[in-house]
Amino acid sequence: MSDASSPAPQRLRLDGKVAIVTGAAAGVGHAIAEFFVAEGARVLIVDIDGEKAAAVAGALGSSAAFVEADVSDASRTETTVATAVARWGRLDIVVNNAGMISPFASIEEMSDAAFDLELEVNLRSVWLYTKHALPHLVRAGGSSIINISTISALRGMKNRAPYSASKAGVHGLTRSCAAEYADRLVRANTISPGPLLTSMSYDARPDSSQAEVEEFFAAYQPIPRPGTPADVAHAAVWLASDESSFVTGQDIVIDGGLMAMRQ
Repeated sequence: MSDASSPAPQRLRLDGKVAIVTGAAAGVGHAIAEFFVAEGARVLIVDIDGEKAAAVAGALGSSAAFVEADVSDASRTETTVATAVARWGRLDIVVNNAGMISPFASIEEMSDAAFDLELEVNLRSVWLYTKHALPHLVRAGGSSIINISTISALRGMKNRAPYSASKAGVHGLTRSCAAEYADRLVRANTISPGPLLTSMSYDARPDSSQAEVEEFFAAYQPIPRPGTPADVAHAAVWLASDESSFVTGQDIVIDGGLMAMRQ
């Protein structure tokens, strides 16, 4: 006989849901995939680095699988979505996380090819995954699209015009999707992180020690610690869950107060 005074077991927040997470072999995408699986979701990891994607999926066990794909390759998008549906029978969540940033350059110095590539990877891929996922998301009901943007889309940034422009486009696309599909129970939101402490942060400062890099990131914004991929993943779990069922067309800024300080 069970103890009536014992609390009922807590249901996992994403139990039974199926997600696609692009750019999930490292950084923010990796953290989101880990958090989703921990909350009961099954996750298709999509990344251009097939070796790393396979390693992440292997570490996450039977609740994860991977597809090696370049998100800028339009021909792979529909087949990737179909892979998730064929494997698990449904699709409830799409996280468009994959992105890139060109070497910093002024608008005059930036090549047309570099500008076009960032729009392909950062914006057009979001459009394609959204477009091909929507029929399945509508069928599932109560679904969620989460697009990872950046505070660089919300303010002027020197020498990164293609990055800011492409990510600003993600906000417009997200709001349009939210308005168009709300009555079909598909929500669409963005998350805009500020600077985060990732492996790339250390790699970008090869002459600094790990402690020096962490100290720099801790002092960058009002909250006196570095931002991490886990900070974004916590928000993504909430947006993917039924707890946020009345939230759509919104942007969650995760920057430790940086925008509040520097607006």
